[in-house]
Amino acid sequence: MAFSSIVRSFIQSPLTQELSQKLDKQRILRFGGARPCPKGL
Repeated sequence: MAFSSIVRSFIQSPLTQELSQKLDKQRILRFGGARPCPKGL
């Protein structure tokens, strides 16, 4: 099995897609909770 074939099957696996979705949600929550910068900066 070629390396590109292995990577393609890994990317298309349901587990990888679920992990990607969870990471995206965490990133949104992290940036959504950030406080605005002070005006002096």
